[in-house]
Amino acid sequence: MISEAYKSGNVPGPLTAVIVDGSIAGEIIKNAKNPLFVVGSMLATEEAGGKKLSEYAIDIAKRLSARGCVTITTANAISVFKDVKDVNTKIMGVVEVVDRLQDPNWGANGKPHDLVVFLGIHYWLGSQGLATLKHFAPHLRTLTLCFMNHPNADWSFPNMNKEDWGKALEEVIQKL
Repeated sequence: MISEAYKSGNVPGPLTAVIVDGSIAGEIIKNAKNPLFVVGSMLATEEAGGKKLSEYAIDIAKRLSARGCVTITTANAISVFKDVKDVNTKIMGVVEVVDRLQDPNWGANGKPHDLVVFLGIHYWLGSQGLATLKHFAPHLRTLTLCFMNHPNADWSFPNMNKEDWGKALEEVIQKL
C-alpha cells in the first residue's frame, strides 16, 4: 500500500517551472524588491539572436545595478565584466552562491534576496543548483533566462531556438 504522503495529489506547490516570455520575465525582475543576477561562463561563448550573450548580460546588469542589484559572476564570466563601468559585480562560484542563498538572511549586497535570476550557467550545473534552491530555500523565487527550460526554477523560458532567445532577452531589457 502506498502511503498518503507519496500520492501526487499531496505534493505541495508547483512541480515544474511556470513558462514565461521575455515581457513577463522583465516584469518579474522589475517587481522584485532585491533581485540577484547570477551569470556564468556561457556568456563568453553563446550567441542569441545574432548578438553575443555577454551583450545582453551587460545591458541587464547595468539596468539592475541602477537599482542597487548585485551581479555575481561565476567561472570566467568576470572577463566579460572587467571593463564594464556602473555594474556592481562580485565573483563567486555557482555552488557557493547556491549554498549561501539557502540562508534566508544572506544577501550579496547585505540584504536578503527575494529573486535570483540566472543566465549563462551550464544546464547540468544550473539544474542541480535550482533543485537545491527549490527544496532548501523556500524564501526565494528563481527565474532563468536560458534558451532551455529549467523545470526546477519558479519561472523559466520554454525551450527555444537562438533567434527566439535573442528576442526574449530584448523584451526583458525593454521591461527593465
